[in-house]
Amino acid sequence: MKNIIMLIMLLGVIPVSFADANREPKNEFRVYVCTLSPFQDIFADVGITENIARYKVQQDCEKSQGENSIFCQSRKAQCNESLITIGITFNRSHSRD
Repeated sequence: MKNIIMLIMLLGVIPVSFADANREPKNEFRVYVCTLSPFQDIFADVGITENIARYKVQQDCEKSQGENSIFCQSRKAQCNESLITIGITFNRSHSRD
């Protein structure tokens, strides 16, 4: 549960702090979310590149499982690309009835 809360917080902070580094049209920011699941634990982290996300989730896992744990290898992380949109976009071409 604590990891999920941290993930949600990171999703809100990372795009803002790296806005100029990874900007897409329409205020969209590409991030990578990676997870590791040794045993019943789930570790998740976010990065502006897949390699950063893999490294960060490995570090989180190693804090719990021990340094250089075979269960925390970054290459075993499951990663997904995601887009985060900052702000509100109004479509003025549609009228309300």
